[in-house]
Amino acid sequence: GSEIASIVINESKAEGEEIRKFLEELRVTFPQALQVVKTRQVTYSVLNHLIDYLHNLEKVGLLEEKEMNHLEDAVQTDLKRLLRNPP
Repeated sequence: GSEIASIVINESKAEGEEIRKFLEELRVTFPQALQVVKTRQVTYSVLNHLIDYLHNLEKVGLLEEKEMNHLEDAVQTDLKRLLRNPP
């Protein structure tokens, strides 16, 4: 169980790192464009990755279903707020 959990956590960290690198490269290459990119789409993508990550944590037993549902509700609330008022 904990081996699978480690794999899931490492994959999620790697995905987060890829997103961070992408944004950093973008910032260096197109500083003025970053403001445009740092909008709904990127935030939406990050929040959706977070939901997938929560589901994976629950699947491998690191989160109880109740906790996962609570955290997912919080993320969904942020997503809805974001769609109503984009940055």
